[in-house]
Amino acid sequence: MELCIEKKYVEDIIRAIGRISLKGIIHPALKLSRINIKDGFFTISSTNLSLAVIISFPIINTEPKEVFVDTNTLDRILTGMVNTPEVTFIFKDNFIEIKTKIAKAKIPYQNGEDMPSIPTPAGEHIVLPASNLKRAFQITIPGASTTDIKPELASLFITFKNNSITSVATDAFQLIEYREDVTTTKEISFLLPAREASDILKIIEGVDGALSGSYTDTLFEIKTKTTTIVAKLTLGLFPDYTAIIPKTVESSVRILRADLDSALKFLMQLRGDNNHVHFDVHEQTIVFSVKTATGGESEYIINGVLEGEPFSGNILGTHLKTLATTVPVDGINISFYGNNKPFVATGARGNNFRYLMMPISV
Repeated sequence: MELCIEKKYVEDIIRAIGRISLKGIIHPALKLSRINIKDGFFTISSTNLSLAVIISFPIINTEPKEVFVDTNTLDRILTGMVNTPEVTFIFKDNFIEIKTKIAKAKIPYQNGEDMPSIPTPAGEHIVLPASNLKRAFQITIPGASTTDIKPELASLFITFKNNSITSVATDAFQLIEYREDVTTTKEISFLLPAREASDILKIIEGVDGALSGSYTDTLFEIKTKTTTIVAKLTLGLFPDYTAIIPKTVESSVRILRADLDSALKFLMQLRGDNNHVHFDVHEQTIVFSVKTATGGESEYIINGVLEGEPFSGNILGTHLKTLATTVPVDGINISFYGNNKPFVATGARGNNFRYLMMPISV
């Protein structure tokens, strides 16, 4: 049996199964992709138990077929062929021959009897714009913990309520909250692992328009025209982050994101043993500075508009860099609530972004 697959579908396959093949999976059954041809559709699926992907698209074929191949091998072969208009799959007795006009490869079949099936969530259903979901993930993922010691802190807390989606992430030293408007009357919330959220972002990178989603207590599913993504949710409770947000502002300063980014690019050249940045806010300027244990020093001055009394503090340089790369508008407000309380950054326009940064004691 021979099938010609268009480039756009090959790209969908690569984006999806590539996120599975990168996981360093140990169990042999989880290293496989299932290729199923049935009822005029070509379907390929892979899972690592935390994340599953299914790519399905129409073909002109009536002969059913199901085979299993190594996911990593298939990913590498197709990636090397993606610049051609189409790729041909030829199904032989013991292997698939994949070829273009200038290249070909044979991938042997594997025993897939132990490959787990992929569950389909049958819970709450939502429809939301792809751009809104992607932006919410992009902005909040950097705030999540990079370790699994506390799984809830390595997750995004997603809430759908009052025609909006809110995504929150914290590692106990920083917290990012971002809200986007969506048209939904559902009121649901769940914890999506940040690693899986990052994989979902990669898979739907080029997707526009509406996404279809489903949610249960344990699974979250996203569907595009050709791709279904099923992620296992984190079980647990997200901390009541609203309790740590200070209420009374003592002073605030407005700066430009581009100025902050320029300052950090300069200062980080000298950053050594100390990983924090000191800043002094004056009436019209902010002086950022760093010092090293060996006596090195540097400073960078940017313009700012102060409201209230001058203030100063120390913040991790990585947190300031995260602020400069995630704030969705050109202007930034940084508010001071008193000594030993978090600094809170918001966008100069709108109220959909909030970033808490814990001060550093030196």
